[in-house]
Order: sequence, then structure tokens, then C-alpha cells
Amino acid sequence: DKLDPDAVERFIGDAALKIPGVVRYFTRAQLLQASLSPSDPVARRVLHGFYPTRNGDVIFLFESFKVSNTVDATTHGSPYSYDTHVPLVIMGHGVRPGVYWNEASPADIAPTLSALLNVQKPSNATGRILLEGLNQGIMSKQPPAARR
Repeated sequence: DKLDPDAVERFIGDAALKIPGVVRYFTRAQLLQASLSPSDPVARRVLHGFYPTRNGDVIFLFESFKVSNTVDATTHGSPYSYDTHVPLVIMGHGVRPGVYWNEASPADIAPTLSALLNVQKPSNATGRILLEGLNQGIMSKQPPAARR
């Protein structure tokens, strides 16, 4: 008989939960179907980091601040906030000094720099302009296509 891949993934994940330090797992089937709660920030980060042709069939989540049962460390590969947040510093003409706690993404850098340089953002740019950190007059100087 042929094994059900989804059942095998769940069996492996359930077995891994018995290992100290493993606190959660995600199966390929869950991630491909995106059948995770959108209100679960950890699950959302795992889903956004999932690359089907490179990831395995079961993704294990370890206890926070642990990479193994004996080592206190991080890898910058976990979905925990301390491992995913990176400060972004932008300085120069048109930038309003301050500290801003709004969520930002690396995808926001190109549109923001384009606004500061008063040029059209790249056609494949998906982020937003970080308006909270820019002087008010910057956007009024933008060509109409760049303001969208």
C-alpha cells in the first residue's frame, strides 16, 4: 500500500514534539494550502518563509532563544520577533528625524528611496513609501504616477 504523504508529515511532526525544545511543527500540506490562521503571527512568518522547492516536508519550530536543547542562541532563521526585526535607518534631505515603530519591510526601501529621489519607483516594487519618516513636502513633488 502507498503511504499518505499528509499522514506521514503529521506523524513525523507529532513524533518531533516529544523531543525537548521542539514546540511546534508545520507540514508541507498546511503551508501549500495556506490553511493556517492569518491571526497567528508565527504561522504567517513560517508561511511567508516557505519555499516549496527548497523546504522539507515538515518545518520544526524550536523553543524561543534556542537552536538546540543545550545552546542558548539565535539563527536569524526563526519566526520569532527577536529574530525577524531589523532596524532600518534612513538619513538625508527629506527625511524627518525620529524613531518610528510602524511595521516596515525590505520591500519598502525601493519605493521610499524613489520618493526621496523624486523618481518613478521600480515597476516590480511591491512595498509602500514609508511616509511616516518623510517630510510632508516630499510627496507633493512626486509625479502623479509615483504617488500611487
